[in-house]
Amino acid sequence: MGRRIHQPTSTIHASTGHLYSHTFNACLLHGKYPSSWKQARVCIIRKPGKEDYAHVNSYRPIRVLRALNFLTGRKGKFDQQQTDEPFQFPTGCPQGSLLSPFLWNILIDDILHLPAESKLYGWILAYADDISTTLQHKDETMAVRLLQQLIDLIKSRLEMLKLRANAAKTVLIIFSRKRTSTKSTVIN
Repeated sequence: MGRRIHQPTSTIHASTGHLYSHTFNACLLHGKYPSSWKQARVCIIRKPGKEDYAHVNSYRPIRVLRALNFLTGRKGKFDQQQTDEPFQFPTGCPQGSLLSPFLWNILIDDILHLPAESKLYGWILAYADDISTTLQHKDETMAVRLLQQLIDLIKSRLEMLKLRANAAKTVLIIFSRKRTSTKSTVIN
């Protein structure tokens, strides 16, 4: 039996690299990609610090793609899925993809500039997929009113991007030198 000699990846790439670039450029030009490039393996990971893992919100699906990240026509299979039939991912940017942070930054950039555009004198900070907004005013009632305007702008921009905020994860914290707040405050 003869010995099989394995070529280093760099040698294979040097001899076939033009085929890969030609194939990828043709895909970009025609807007069509092989379905195998769009199918992901989905791993379910527990979110740390959750009190109850009986709820679906206590888990995070991480999609691992074999190749590039595509935003349309994507499919996936759970690691423990009983059927061979993959399911569709109609929307969203897959977590775990190399391209995800870049795409999220492009989407969120407009939102980060809303206070300056609206002259509301607030700040919007973002980290990963979390958005925090702050506003300062001497009068608590006015601060809440201005903050609500800023939140309405954020919600409107998110809707334009076909995204939405999770109201259950939204919290209002008022910092004041006063010992007690004058009234209960609800932000929509």
